[in-house]
Amino acid sequence: MDFDHNGISRRSFLTATAAMGAVATLGLAGCGNSPKSSASQATETTGDAPYPERDFAGRLSMSDFESSAAEPTPITEFDEEESYDIVVIGAGTGGVPAAIAAYEAGANVCLIQKEVNAVAQGTGCCYLNPETTDELAAKHLMHSLREFCSYRSTWSLNNVWAENCAEAITWYGEKTDEAGVPHNSKELGVFEYPEGSATTIMFDYEGGMNTPTVGLAEYFGDKVNVHYECPGVQLVKDGDRVTGVFARRKDGTILKLNASKGVIIATGDYQNNDNMVEKYLPNALPFEKKQMNKTGDGQLMGMMAGGLMQNIGHTKMIHAKNWGANCTLFRDTPFLAVNLNGERFCAEDVGFYYRNNMVEWQPDGVWLCIIDSDFEAQAAAMGEKRLATLEDLQSAGEEGGVYTADTIEELASKIGVPADALTATVERYNELATSGAGDLDFGKPTEYMLPVQKAPFYALHKEFAVSAITSGLVINEHAQVLDQDRNPIEGLFAIGNCSGPFYGSIDYPMDIAGLSVSRCITFGYVTGRYVAS
Repeated sequence: MDFDHNGISRRSFLTATAAMGAVATLGLAGCGNSPKSSASQATETTGDAPYPERDFAGRLSMSDFESSAAEPTPITEFDEEESYDIVVIGAGTGGVPAAIAAYEAGANVCLIQKEVNAVAQGTGCCYLNPETTDELAAKHLMHSLREFCSYRSTWSLNNVWAENCAEAITWYGEKTDEAGVPHNSKELGVFEYPEGSATTIMFDYEGGMNTPTVGLAEYFGDKVNVHYECPGVQLVKDGDRVTGVFARRKDGTILKLNASKGVIIATGDYQNNDNMVEKYLPNALPFEKKQMNKTGDGQLMGMMAGGLMQNIGHTKMIHAKNWGANCTLFRDTPFLAVNLNGERFCAEDVGFYYRNNMVEWQPDGVWLCIIDSDFEAQAAAMGEKRLATLEDLQSAGEEGGVYTADTIEELASKIGVPADALTATVERYNELATSGAGDLDFGKPTEYMLPVQKAPFYALHKEFAVSAITSGLVINEHAQVLDQDRNPIEGLFAIGNCSGPFYGSIDYPMDIAGLSVSRCITFGYVTGRYVAS
C-alpha cells in the first residue's frame, strides 16, 4: 500500500466517493486559480479517479465541509467588493487583538466574524514577568514546555511567545483598560532552575476572557471595519499569493474582501466538526464539546489554498464538563476514584489534564472521587494547594456533583453504583492503605494511600468535556501558513487554535497556567503588527 507523508493511504482516500477525484484540486481551483499542470500533478489510476500527488495534507474530503461555513465549490461571482490592507477572519481571543494591533501599526483593517458578536473562551492569560525572569530561565522553561509536549512542539513558535508575551499581554491590559474593561493581575507561577528563575503573571477578567474580547471589539469598532454574521468561506488567490477572502453574508450574498498585505485566519478550532475530529483527534470523539460553531472553517480554507495541516495526533484540552465543584474541588488530589461499576480503575495521582484519558474506556467516562470526613487533613498531607472545605462541599451539593451519606452502601445508592462492588473496593483500598503494603493494585505512591474510614462519606461526580483543540495549520515564526514543501504561502497567516504546532502532546499541558489564551493574544499582537509592516 502506498502512503503519503501523513501516513494515510492514497487509495483509501478515494473510497469515500468517486466525486472526490476533484476535491484534491479544489483547493487551488476554488480560489480562482487554474489546477496544477499534469507535469506537477503526478497521478496514479485506482479505477475510480486519478489521485493527485499532493492532496493538501492528505485529508480533505467533501464531508469535511458538511458542518463548516467553508465552501469547496469555486466561487466565481460576488455581489460586492471591499479593499483593505489586512483582513482578519474571526473575532475571538487572537483575532480581535490582531486587528487592533494591525490598525495601530497603520493598516486599514477589516475583521469578519461568523457569530453575531465577538466570542472568546478561557479564564485568563499569563506572561513572563521581565523583572523577575532570567533570560536563561525563560529558555529552560520553553525547553520544559517542549518536554511537556512530547518534543513535538516547534521551538521557534514557543520562543515567539517567550520573547513577546510580556509586551503583548501588557499591551492587551492597557487596551482593555482603555475600553473600560479592567483586568486583575497576580503572580501565579515560579519556575526555579540552577541558573535562575522564571515568574509568570496572570491577567484575568470578571466573566472570563469573553468580557474583554467583546469589549475591545465594540470599543475599536469605529477604527476597524467589522462585519458580523459574515463568515469567511473561501480564500482568494492570485497565482501563489493569497489576496483576499470571500465572505458570505447573512442574506446569502457574497462579499469579496481584498487584502493587499495579508489575510490572518483566527477562526479557532474544529471541535464541532465531527468528521475532522474523527480524522485528526479521534480520542476526543467520546467527549462532549463545550464550544459551539467551532467547525474548522479556517483550517479548511487554508488547506484549500495549499496550506499544510499539522500532523496527527493533535492536542486536545479536556477539562471538567462543568465548572464549579465538578472542576475545582480536588481536581488533582489523588483520592480514591471509582467508575460507575464501583470499581477502582487507576492510580489516582494522574494530573487533572490527563484524567480524561483514564476515563475514556470507563462507563460513561465518569470519575467518582470517594473521600471521608478527614478529607481536609488528608488533602493537605498530599500537598493539595486548592484546599476545599466542608463548606465548599455543602455549598456545591448534589446539583454541583457532590453527594454525602453516613455509610458506603447509602453513598453507592445515591451515586448509582452497585453497593457490594463499592463496599468491596473501599475495603480493599483501606487494606492497602493501612497495612503498609503499598498500592499493590495500581502502584500509586504510598504517601497518597490514605484510608476512607470516617463517616460521613462523600462522592464527587466528575465528567470531562473538550474545551479546545489546540492544533491546526502549520505556521512559521511569523505565523505564515506553510505549504506542503514547508514554504510560506504569501499573504496567508494563521494564529491561535487554528495554527500549530505550538503544542504537540495528546493533551494540552497545564504546567504553565494561562498559556493557551496568552499564546492567542501574543500571536495576535505580534502577527497584526508584522503583517501591517
